[in-house]
Amino acid sequence: MLTALSHLFAKAALDDGLTVWMTYSIRAAAMAVAFAFLAKPAAFLELLQVLRKWRTLALMLIADFLLAPVASISLTRATGLGAISLVAAFAATRPFFVFMVSSLFSIDRIKLLNEPLERDTLSLKVIALVMIVGGIAALSLL
Repeated sequence: MLTALSHLFAKAALDDGLTVWMTYSIRAAAMAVAFAFLAKPAAFLELLQVLRKWRTLALMLIADFLLAPVASISLTRATGLGAISLVAAFAATRPFFVFMVSSLFSIDRIKLLNEPLERDTLSLKVIALVMIVGGIAALSLL
């Protein structure tokens, strides 16, 4: 519900002339302030310990300073260009891509993630995925 309101308010701001870059900047700054106030001090110390591992640091830098901003800016740009319902429906396909990529990164050859790839686990994930994407598609069509 909160994500839907965020999309709607961003669409209204973009329609009123706010640029994609300013919308993204405001969202990122607001999230940073919120997380700073919500996080426990021990979490920051734990973060510093975890980031001492070069692999973890590299993954966090790629994820949080490259991939997440590109995805967020792309979503904001798409929101400014088209109907919010279409953008939201497209964004709702994220669980499918998370499933595919997490499965790929969990195979023995890559082993970046430790997700179990047994038949029972994959079946449950596929059922959940069909329910999520199917439900969102049904809501988008109504």
